Amino acid sequence: MSDNYTYARPHAEAAFKTASEDKTVADWKNNLEILSYVTDRKDIKALLSNPKISQTKSIDFLMSFLKDKKNEKLINFLHNLFNNKRIFFLKEIFELYDKISSEFQNISVAEIETSYQLSSNQKSLIKDFLAKRFDNEIIIQESINRNLLGGIKIKIDDEVIDLSIKNRLEQMKQELTM
Repeated sequence: MSDNYTYARPHAEAAFKTASEDKTVADWKNNLEILSYVTDRKDIKALLSNPKISQTKSIDFLMSFLKDKKNEKLINFLHNLFNNKRIFFLKEIFELYDKISSEFQNISVAEIETSYQLSSNQKSLIKDFLAKRFDNEIIIQESINRNLLGGIKIKIDDEVIDLSIKNRLEQMKQELTM
């Protein structure tokens, strides 16, 4: 799986460079997100892999899902992906593009797992704490995980802060078995 990201990185960086030069970073993000969902479907993969369908028709088909169907730079980008046999890496390209874009804008996404729904006040306190700690604007993505038993687990950038009861019990178990 990591090879996909290695292959996708230069394309994500090229897309971001083009988008930032044209001041269309948000548009490219939206387009890449849509295309990543579309090309992740098995029936679409089969269609795009069909040698009887020309590259131009395949690209026209993909562009039909977007608002701006005549975006020449995006069309050229898709031709490049087809020519380099990277069209099925659009999911990874989008994820990397999104990460590059967020880093450029000093935004970090905090994936927060709790065993219960956080109140808006709790989210605000966590967001403020993380903003100070990471010196970035923070976007919170919350998920409920009943297996945590209680507490909180936060993933942000390459760091994990695990303050869950489940983790504490695991640590105590390891200490007792030593």
